[in-house]
Amino acid sequence: MKKTVRNLRKLLPYLVLCLFFVGVSGNVFAQEVIGISVGYEFIPYVKFADPEPGMEDVKLQLNTISIGAAFPLSFNEGKTLLLNQLGYQRIGFNWKNWDSGTMGPRIDQAHSIKYTAFLIQALNDRWNLVMVVIPGLASDFEGKVSTDDFTLDGIVGAMRAFGEKKNFTLGSGLAYTRDFGTPIPMPFLYYEWDISPKLSSKGLIPANLEVTYKLHPIIDVGFLASIGGNRYHGDPDKFPPDNPQMKYSLGTIGPKAQIHITKWAHLNIEGGYTFIRNFEFWDGPDKVSSYDMKKTYYLRASTVIGM
Repeated sequence: MKKTVRNLRKLLPYLVLCLFFVGVSGNVFAQEVIGISVGYEFIPYVKFADPEPGMEDVKLQLNTISIGAAFPLSFNEGKTLLLNQLGYQRIGFNWKNWDSGTMGPRIDQAHSIKYTAFLIQALNDRWNLVMVVIPGLASDFEGKVSTDDFTLDGIVGAMRAFGEKKNFTLGSGLAYTRDFGTPIPMPFLYYEWDISPKLSSKGLIPANLEVTYKLHPIIDVGFLASIGGNRYHGDPDKFPPDNPQMKYSLGTIGPKAQIHITKWAHLNIEGGYTFIRNFEFWDGPDKVSSYDMKKTYYLRASTVIGM
């Protein structure tokens, strides 16, 4: 029983979920050029897939609220474009069958703040150089802010347009990303393809793949598969490890729809299945344990005011 309680206390600081809008993912390439957005994600109560003894009946439900703003700056007669994005995220944790007296403290909310600087430099009529830097904070913010709360992601790559109408763009490069929980450098492949006037597809492989069909002038429908994640720092005064951290990855797949209410107002709706939900719990550089949540459905919605 004592071992179980120790494992639970090491686990709790890390149960933090990252949504969308401000990560090194397909959303960086698909971000709104200018505007503001508010988003919400819901994942229902589920149990751990392989719970520790004493955790069999514990359930966790997650909801995430995201707020973002984006604005561009243009230089060098339009050949240099800097897209700026600010994002805030609040993750809520709702528990069932959690006994604080025997299982120790629990986390109820966590926060993420990020700034994205997205630089596109036109080299010629078809080639563009892309550089992205994303500093931020990811923490429960219950203790003092330390260097362990800071995060940094980045991308460097190049893209080329193909075809007479430049309807196909292909790019590649190197990303330093938290999309899979652990910050790692990894190669990526980016594409954007206008297959027909109504059908298009784009993706940042292996993190994001999207297909969209213009069903009506005001309604787009499609399919989206994505993987996202982050590393979050907990309060060492509240939780036992000296440097408590959680590395979380979430993979989702399902249909999506976008309703263009006006030229400047858009409603995004998405839902489907969570095919990856993995938690890794660390004390600084030392891995403590790894847990999976049971697979379930998810729902996302966001409102964007902008272009």
